[in-house]
Amino acid sequence: MADFYLQFCDPNSKKDIIEIPFILSGTDVSWKWIEHLYKAIYLDKQTAKNDRWYGWNVNRDTSEKICDRLNNYLEIARKYHPEEFKDICASPNMCQEDFNKMHKYFEIFRGELDNPHEFFKNGTDEFKRAVEQFNIDIHLFENLQIDGIGANFNFSYKFENFEELTYEDKKLFEVNLTDNTIYLEFNMRGKTLYDMYFDDDDYVGLDNVRRYKWIGPDFCLNIRGWSEQERNNRLKDIDEWWNRKHNLLSSLGYTKDNPNNTFGWLPLATSEIDNIKELIEPRQFLKVARFW
Repeated sequence: MADFYLQFCDPNSKKDIIEIPFILSGTDVSWKWIEHLYKAIYLDKQTAKNDRWYGWNVNRDTSEKICDRLNNYLEIARKYHPEEFKDICASPNMCQEDFNKMHKYFEIFRGELDNPHEFFKNGTDEFKRAVEQFNIDIHLFENLQIDGIGANFNFSYKFENFEELTYEDKKLFEVNLTDNTIYLEFNMRGKTLYDMYFDDDDYVGLDNVRRYKWIGPDFCLNIRGWSEQERNNRLKDIDEWWNRKHNLLSSLGYTKDNPNNTFGWLPLATSEIDNIKELIEPRQFLKVARFW
C-alpha cells in the first residue's frame, strides 16, 4: 500500500492528471522528509518549482535555447554589476570545464541561504531571479550531456523550518541510483563532494564544497537507475579519483568512507509502477502530493 502519491499533469492546461504511488523507505529520515513535504504543501500552501526536468524527450531544451537564456541572465546581472560579470559569456558548445567556471560565479554572488552575498541580499528582484535562474540553467545544460532522466523539485521553504541530518541519517547515503526513486535534494549553495568528483571540478571554491546538512521538503525523482556494471564502474572511478585527490580532500577534512562526507544520494521512497516514464513524459508538471 502506498504511503503517498505524486500528482502530475499537463504543464499548460494543468489537467490530464495522473497519480503515481510511492512507498517510503521506512527510515527515520524518510518520515522526517514526508512531514516537511506535507507542511510545505498543505500548511504553507506552496507549490513545487517545476523548472528542473532533465532527460525527457518531450519539451526537451536544446543547448541553443539554454545558451540564449544564460546570456540574457548575464545581461541583467551586468546591468547592475558591469565589472563583476564583464568576462563571462555562454556558448552552445560549452564543456564541463566551462560549466564549472560558471558555477563559480553563482557560488560567489548568490551565497548561502542563511548568509547571502551582499549583491544578492541588496539586489532587485530582477537581479535575484537572474542569478537563481542562471544556476538552474547551468544544471539543465549539464544534464543535456548525461544519460539521466528525472526532475528536481524545490519549495520556497523558510530556512528556520529545516531540520538537521543526524549521523544515523548520513550513514544511509549511497553511491547508486535506482529506478523510480526519490532522493533528498541538496538544498544548499555550492557543490557536494560527489558533484565535485562527477564534474571533475577544479574551479569550485574550496569553501563552497559542502556536505548535505538539512532535511526539508525538496526532493529529486530519478527515473533511470544504474545497472550493476555501471555502478561497479562508478565505484572504481571514485576510488581512483579519491586516491588522486587524497591530499586535497584530507586538507578539507574528508576521510574516505566517512558517513559525514554525505557522498552520493540519500534514498527516501520508491514507486513500483513499471511504466512511470511513459506516464509522466507528457505531464511534466508536479501538481501536488496526496497523503490520503
